[in-house]
Amino acid sequence: MPIEDAAGQQTNAGLMRMRFRETRSATEELCRSLTAEDMMVQSCPEASPTKWHLAHTSWFFETFILREFVPGYRPFDDRFLWLFNSYYKSLGEMPEKKLRASFSRPGLDEILAFRRHVNEAMDRLLAAGAP
Repeated sequence: MPIEDAAGQQTNAGLMRMRFRETRSATEELCRSLTAEDMMVQSCPEASPTKWHLAHTSWFFETFILREFVPGYRPFDDRFLWLFNSYYKSLGEMPEKKLRASFSRPGLDEILAFRRHVNEAMDRLLAAGAP
């Protein structure tokens, strides 16, 4: 459902902001019953652990949107640029996919703090009318 601004006009920025929030919340809800240990499991070399996915999606927004379009944006942790890169070779090296479950750090609490950091920055960007 489109969101209306003060003049009653539908705004794409408002709709995008709402959908971003809904999607990020839905993802976290899907993980709610999993423990930190559950989120480390990598069922096969072709699939990544849940904890890694939670961070990778945040990495994507931070890398391709926030760093690019938010002047003065401060990344949560510069080491994450390497750690959560999946296959973007133009950004540099990345860990082998089959090894993603072997990283005990960052812990789940830090991953969730990373998500909050990115979510808050994205919310501010979308509230301002993203480029």
